[in-house]
Amino acid sequence: YKKVPQIRVGGPEGPLIVDSTEIVNILAPVVGAKLSPEVNAWRTWGSEILVRYLVLKMNGSVTDSVANYKYIQSQDMPWSLKMKYMTAGAFMFVVAHKVVKKNLRKTGCKAEDIPRELDQELAKWVQDAVGNKAFHGGEAPSVADTDIFGLIHCLKGHKMYTELREASVAGPWMQRMEDHMATRRGGRA
Repeated sequence: YKKVPQIRVGGPEGPLIVDSTEIVNILAPVVGAKLSPEVNAWRTWGSEILVRYLVLKMNGSVTDSVANYKYIQSQDMPWSLKMKYMTAGAFMFVVAHKVVKKNLRKTGCKAEDIPRELDQELAKWVQDAVGNKAFHGGEAPSVADTDIFGLIHCLKGHKMYTELREASVAGPWMQRMEDHMATRRGGRA
């Protein structure tokens, strides 16, 4: 589990938790974050709806999928491992369109025009959750803000992240989240 959030609970022999939602559920009370029913509803929307649209958009064509894994060529690892990861793009295209799309449809979404539907979902977040405030949480991000931003921010460095920030209704909120995170990390988002 090198690339996923993880926390070991109860010391070195305790269970290793690798589910982001569970990690937030464990840490939120420790840091004083509120997990209201509304916050949890938006978090569920993010993990069940938004993330699936993001995966489908990232893997809209085999060419896009393969291109999204090209960064692996610059990584310091054995060539045999690079080859394994470089084929991941084509594999992810199949997974996105055979598994992710099917699961998204089970939630009641059409999953027919992915770019348009993703824009509509982001508009729902901005209009219904953020509204006229800087963040869902008001002047400071709530756990819902950080969960949703985390799903989107993991795309940073990909063309899609820039497209979302520059062309979607969520762009201004994304910029505010980047600015807020930068102040928390000493200047880098």
